[in-house]
Amino acid sequence: MKILRKEKYLQVEKRAMDIWNLFDCLQTYKKIINEEEEKGGKNAHIYINVSTGSKVSSIAGTLACMIWKGTPYYAHIEYNDKKDPADGLPDEDVTTIDEIPVYSINKPKPESLLVLKILHSIKEEKPKMMKSRLIEELEEASIIDKNLSIGAKHSKLKGLLNSISIAGSDNPLVEVEYKGKQSNVILTTQGESTLKIFGE
Repeated sequence: MKILRKEKYLQVEKRAMDIWNLFDCLQTYKKIINEEEEKGGKNAHIYINVSTGSKVSSIAGTLACMIWKGTPYYAHIEYNDKKDPADGLPDEDVTTIDEIPVYSINKPKPESLLVLKILHSIKEEKPKMMKSRLIEELEEASIIDKNLSIGAKHSKLKGLLNSISIAGSDNPLVEVEYKGKQSNVILTTQGESTLKIFGE
């Protein structure tokens, strides 16, 4: 930190996070990336060192780069016979730095996130929500037009659920349970995780 603070054009900012909690790490990286993009706009270049910290924080750093468009890198280190005068610990040399290739992970659509948020809000009371109640909630949020016919409303809901349910994904964010004329929508564990990562 002493060395970094001496750099003329470098601003050092500290952030604390639980390096054993994936979601805490992701939220911290997300906040940092958003702040840097606000400062630098399209010219912002985000690099995350995934060679230090816990395995959880390294995984979170790589995931953060996939989701919010950064570049993870790994620094290869060799220890030498010297001791660092600052702390008495073994000194080290960075031999090479590799950028890690990543694939982009697309953020769910805002309407999909809203469905997850609505389901999450009632999960402590009930594990599932009737489709008719979900339609009412989406009408309040102006996602489904109140003036549509009942059939058209259900058709609109079906379209919203299809991309995040078993019908549209190997890892469904919601499940639709059919019981006679009544059908319920259930938030899955994957849906909970998605909301934690992408929800505001």
